[in-house]
This record gives sequence, structure tokens and C-alpha cells, in this order.
Amino acid sequence: MNESARTLPTADITEYPEAHDRLAADVEPYVYALRIEKHLLGEYATRMGIEGEISLLKSRRSGSKLTDSGKAVESFIYETASLIVSRMLMVRFSEDHGFLKRYISNGGVEVFARYADYYSKPMQALLKETYRQSAALYRNLFDQNILDWALDSSDENLSSALLHAMYLLSRWDFRAIHGDILSGVYDHYLDPGKRRALGEVFTRPEIARYMLERCRYDSTKTVLDPA
Repeated sequence: MNESARTLPTADITEYPEAHDRLAADVEPYVYALRIEKHLLGEYATRMGIEGEISLLKSRRSGSKLTDSGKAVESFIYETASLIVSRMLMVRFSEDHGFLKRYISNGGVEVFARYADYYSKPMQALLKETYRQSAALYRNLFDQNILDWALDSSDENLSSALLHAMYLLSRWDFRAIHGDILSGVYDHYLDPGKRRALGEVFTRPEIARYMLERCRYDSTKTVLDPA
């Protein structure tokens, strides 16, 4: 044993468990943010082909242009929101067509809201359970991925925004909606300027079909998208 090592006073040893519990309780609401900063952002940036240090704390702009860190952070936030919207639309479509119980529409939201109020749960908890149930129908869309960090947050602002979105979606009857729902969302509601700045360009289904036809594509072939 190192001779310079000191033994903690008995009082410090006695107080340690309580101090540890207080620190853990204070940090717990922000663990998701630490996970983003230390792990998820770097992994996401690597997938984008961006190298170097990426951080929520670094400046996102240099003059009028986004820095590499800014591009990664902005895209990370934007894609998270887009994924939540697309999944909620798919859930609502499935609810109205009888593929799922009502989780985020009339009936489901009201029931969970009372539960959430009693047990101090955020609406993220309802979304997480909805994703779990929906995975049985659409595994590829609802499998957990890097953008699901928001569900680990108990942020009250996010919870309120999700509740508002659920009530808005409850007013729509998706049995009366025809066509590609997600195409309409990307085309009309997601800011084109923002998408261009992040290097994201949505290709409408009819254009994609035309491109595949010109390539003489059939289901036995594999296509590499250079984008």
C-alpha cells in the first residue's frame, strides 16, 4: 500500500453514501445529454463523414456558414424530430385502420395523461411504449436507433410538445387520407432551406420510380445510392 495514502475520516465515510445518492439524483435528469455529448454525436458525425471534435458546446457557425460541428448538431436535432413525426404518423395511420390499439389518439392519450399526472411521467414514456408495440408491425421503422435519445429524456418541454402533437394528430381520420403520408410531410412541412443546408434532399416517389425504370431495375438487383 502506498505510504502516502490517507485514510478518510470516519465522518466522511459515514456521509459518503448519502452524498453519493444526492449527486446521482442531481445528475440523473441530465444523463441523456451527457450521453449525447460523449457518445451519440460523435457516432452520428462519423456516419455523416464528418471528422474532428463534435460538441454541443462548440460554435455552430463561422460567419454565415455552419461549421462541421454545427452541421452534425443541426442534422442530429432535425433528424430526431423528423423521425418522431414520421413514426407518430405511422402509428396514427395504424390506429385508424385497426392495426394497433389507440395509443396516441383519442382514448389512449387521455388515459395515459391521467396516469402520467399521477406518477409524474413524461409523454416520452407513452411514445416509448407505443414504439415497442408498433415494432411488431413495422420492425424496420420502430427498431431502436441512435436518434431515440429523446425518449430517455424527462424534459417537460419535450413532453408538452409531444402531448400537443398527439392532440393535433387525434383530429385527423387517416382512413380518409390517400397517398404517401411521409412524402407529404417532407415535401410540405419540413423547411427546404434547412434540408439543403444539411445536405438532405427528398426525392419524390414518382421521380424515384422513374430513375429506377431508367436503370432497368427489378427486384433481383441491388442498387447503390451514391448519396
